[in-house]
Order: sequence, then structure tokens, then C-alpha cells
Amino acid sequence: FYFTSGLYNYYIEAYPERHPAYKPIKALFHEGSLEKGLEQLQYCAGNAVYVRNEARYFLMHIYLNYENDPLKASEYAKGLYTEFPRNPLYAGKYTEILIYSGKFQAAEEVVGKLGELPGIYAQTEFNLCNALLDEKFRNKPASAFNEYNRVVQMSHSFEDASSPLKSIAFMGLGRYYAAKGDRQAAQRYFRMAEDICSYEYILNDR
Repeated sequence: FYFTSGLYNYYIEAYPERHPAYKPIKALFHEGSLEKGLEQLQYCAGNAVYVRNEARYFLMHIYLNYENDPLKASEYAKGLYTEFPRNPLYAGKYTEILIYSGKFQAAEEVVGKLGELPGIYAQTEFNLCNALLDEKFRNKPASAFNEYNRVVQMSHSFEDASSPLKSIAFMGLGRYYAAKGDRQAAQRYFRMAEDICSYEYILNDR
């Protein structure tokens, strides 16, 4: 009850705010509450048995993508990764969040383990996180440029789940061209990221 009610209370308010085209549809449903939704999901994350991990995942997603709070998201991401270190989704998101939180040394420790996981999704996350570290921490812009392009190509293999990864890569390519003084190319990549993503933590990183 707390899990489904929490999801409803939060997303019925948050999603139309992020996607205004859905506001007329919202009028057909009962009002929700962002605060109550978060409280209910947090209760599940701390007390539920069957949906505890699902609640933690959604809280990670909400704090990262809607509340724009990577530090808070990292609390839930770390718990999921610690318990399920071979889950590529948890490992990848945890590494991303560490990087966006400025915890580069911690990200370095996790990214190597991410590269050992099987599957195209894990490999794409590995390349993306290496690109971010090359750009933001290792001072290797050329290597980051190549890795971002590789991510764009690899993401075609799982199109339905690739938009956040591809948008991060597009933003990285935009920043690369902006640093080179090519504002036209930079803006083109920034627009490509905006076309497939609405998450502020990604789009505000310019």
C-alpha cells in the first residue's frame, strides 16, 4: 500500500510539472502530494520486505532526476550497489551519481568493477563513466571525446533504455566543443541532449 500510494502521490504531481503536456490529463485524477509520496516511499525503503529494493530504486531515481539532489540519491544508490554489486543498473547509476556528486576517487574504485560485468548495458555504462572521469577528473579530454562517441554508438543496441546515457554523452560532446571554442557544434549537441532528456542534473551540466 505504501509503495503504490507513494508512487502515485509523488508522480501525479511531479510528472506533469516536468512534462506540461500531461497537465490536462492530471485533472482527471485525484490530487497527490510530493511530500507525502516521498514519506511513503521512505517508509517502504526502511521497513518493507517485498518492495524494499524497488522503493530504494525509485527514491534514487526521484532524488536524481526530479529533486536534482545527487547527494541524497547516492544514499539509496550505495545501498543497492552494496547489496547487489553485480547488477549493472545499480552499479552504473551509483557510479554516475558519485561522479555528479564530485566524489571522483570513490567513482574510480567502482568503475573498474563495473567494467567486469557482462552485457552491452554494463559496457556502455562503463564507457560513459570512464568518459565522465576522463573529462572531469583525469584531465583527458581527447579520451573523453572518444568514449562519449562510443557510448552514442553502443546505445543503439538498447534504444528503449538508452536516452539518459545518450543524453549524458551528448552533453559531454557539447562541453568538449565548447572548450574548443566551437559554439555552433556545442549548441547542436546540447539540443540533441534536450530532445531526448529532461533531467536537470544532466542538462544543467554545461
